[in-house]
Amino acid sequence: MEKIMLFQKNADVIDANGQQVGSLERVVLNPETKLVTDVVVRTGTLFNKADKVVPVEYIVETAENQIVLSRAAGELTAFPPLEERHLVDAEE
Repeated sequence: MEKIMLFQKNADVIDANGQQVGSLERVVLNPETKLVTDVVVRTGTLFNKADKVVPVEYIVETAENQIVLSRAAGELTAFPPLEERHLVDAEE
């Protein structure tokens, strides 16, 4: 069964305790299936920003301006930072 989620840029990301832990920066798509696999959550303050990659399995609920993470997500510091890469298919 497919699960439909709403993702809006800059939506508040809330942990299982109801505390805001960051905001949605972008989503990560699987290029073959076109399905969202992860979300990038911007954390930190103005001068200490960090983007963390969080798998969608840790999202329990989405609303127009809010994304709620499960208790299993724990601390965002445990997730890997975003590393941008530009891949080019050699056959194209």
